[in-house]
Amino acid sequence: ARTLAGFTQREIVRAAPRLDRDDVYPAAILKRLAQEGLSSITLPVEHGGLGKGFTEAVALFEEVSVGSAAV
Repeated sequence: ARTLAGFTQREIVRAAPRLDRDDVYPAAILKRLAQEGLSSITLPVEHGGLGKGFTEAVALFEEVSVGSAAV
């Protein structure tokens, strides 16, 4: 099963040094998060989101920040 921790390791940790070094906006990573359905975590399901609460959103942000606080 694919997990957010796996995504963080595959996509974010790998890119973090380049993002920091080149001081670039992580557009590609944010696009991938959206493709995985993770960019609209608190948006209601009927509007295309996951319908989760702020606790789940904070957990997502925390996991992503493990890879890079810039993302």
